[in-house]
Amino acid sequence: MERLKSWRDYVLKGDYYKDEKNSPAGLLHFHKLNICLIEAMCLIEVQETTLGSIRLSKSEQITLEQVTWRDYPNNLTQAELLNPLLVVDIFFQEYSLPQYREQLYQWLSYGLSAKAAREFVDTIDLVKVYENLQKLYSAAWLIHQRTTATPYLKVSRPMTNNANINEGGIISLYQLNTLVPPTEQAKISKIVGIIKHKVPTTQCVIYLGTIPDNTERIFLLVLTSREETATAQSLNCLIEDSCRDIGKVTALVHYTTAMLTALANNSRFFHHAIHCPVIYLSGDLILPTPKPLERIAAKESESFKWESWLSQGKDFLAGAEFYLRQDAANAALFPCTKVQSVF
Repeated sequence: MERLKSWRDYVLKGDYYKDEKNSPAGLLHFHKLNICLIEAMCLIEVQETTLGSIRLSKSEQITLEQVTWRDYPNNLTQAELLNPLLVVDIFFQEYSLPQYREQLYQWLSYGLSAKAAREFVDTIDLVKVYENLQKLYSAAWLIHQRTTATPYLKVSRPMTNNANINEGGIISLYQLNTLVPPTEQAKISKIVGIIKHKVPTTQCVIYLGTIPDNTERIFLLVLTSREETATAQSLNCLIEDSCRDIGKVTALVHYTTAMLTALANNSRFFHHAIHCPVIYLSGDLILPTPKPLERIAAKESESFKWESWLSQGKDFLAGAEFYLRQDAANAALFPCTKVQSVF
């Protein structure tokens, strides 16, 4: 943003652009980056219908992103934060791709000139292009963060040797009750029927259990085939909303192949999950026989993951704590799943 503002100012100054090395060469590269970004966003606009994962359905998800992501945009409306493709649409309604190329070429010419543009550049165009680019930067950042497997997160302060991640005793861990009560079997059968109807690619549903002191909420692991194109988060919401009239359900959705890979890598979460009751299994899937984790391998794996992901895990846990204070257990579950590999 600062470099863009500096470029705009040099267009109007009686001096040429100077970068941090006191050279105008940086402007050539920055001009190229902006053109590449605009061209990429133009392609995204064409393929907008295939980019459902970019849109959010709930404002709570924005709050989670603000807690965990760095450099979160502050110049977009709530609607634009939920769907940054709105920014892309408006961006190209104002000017076409060739017009943006022409405008930025003028910026480049006057930015490298010792003479100010003055009346040779339309002030309205200058301001409009500048404001549009600012919002496009923010929209592009959100699109990147929501589509990459490794989003940029806030950096936590390093912990001292005596630090306790359970500071203040806010978080308490417990084991889920994995026994299926006979009185709940009819309800569970209805839930499985809804899941199969709403998510036809479902291959397996595992009953993870209920909270020891609260049997109303059921935790399920839903495994789908690779043919499923919807995001896990959207499927979570779909299942939970569809089952709302029958019972409180919290669903974790994964590809079956992802679970099999995780089991091969001694994933503690999936190791415990596969020991839980299987309440639905399609005819084309055979689950592997559960095997005990190698103690040494598990210990080494956990130590490595703890060192690698501690700071990111703390950020996600901070997001989970925020939602728990808001009495939004479902929203808190999402950041918790992001740190499940640590445990």
